[in-house]
Amino acid sequence: MPALAQAELPLGADDQPAMIILGRDDANKAHAAYFNQSETAAATSAAALMAMMVLPITGEDVRALAARLPHGRIFGGTGKAFVPFVKQATYDALVAHVPVAQQVRPLRLVRAEAEGSDKPSEPAQPPAPKEPALSLPADWDHIVPGSVVLATVGRDDGWWEAVVLDGKPGNMWTLRWRDFPTEPVFSRQASNLALLHTSRKPTD
Repeated sequence: MPALAQAELPLGADDQPAMIILGRDDANKAHAAYFNQSETAAATSAAALMAMMVLPITGEDVRALAARLPHGRIFGGTGKAFVPFVKQATYDALVAHVPVAQQVRPLRLVRAEAEGSDKPSEPAQPPAPKEPALSLPADWDHIVPGSVVLATVGRDDGWWEAVVLDGKPGNMWTLRWRDFPTEPVFSRQASNLALLHTSRKPTD
């Protein structure tokens, strides 16, 4: 339950029970309490603040249920109320007397929906392009997107497998490192690549 202020409004000792506040807390626990005639205005306001339901005590069935409930308290500091726990069976019996149109969604659901409505909708992301199946070209004329070749960053760095992504004019290829997919793509001329096996050298 939300934290409540400690200052209480005075209660009329001779008042008769007039209404019931009921609802669930953030942990889905059932709460209900009755309030006297002199408290109805404050209790109605507290129920609205706490996203709880109000049930007037009319009819013998509701009066019998109210007799099984604790007496709630109104707190002046916040305008909210202290509404104790009740048994689930008692709570269910009370809800049955609340018209469907007047039933209130639990505060935890109201908050969750409010938080969700504040979040901007995610733009639809286009599907990632499907990468062609990897292959080992038999010679330089068979290099195509998806071919696995060898490339190097520098003379002392060694040669590493790279996947051909696209070809450009001037015998230039766009590639990505096969074993380091998060690294940026890069470009190399064919003469700066090597094949894992080949029968002849490339021609520019």
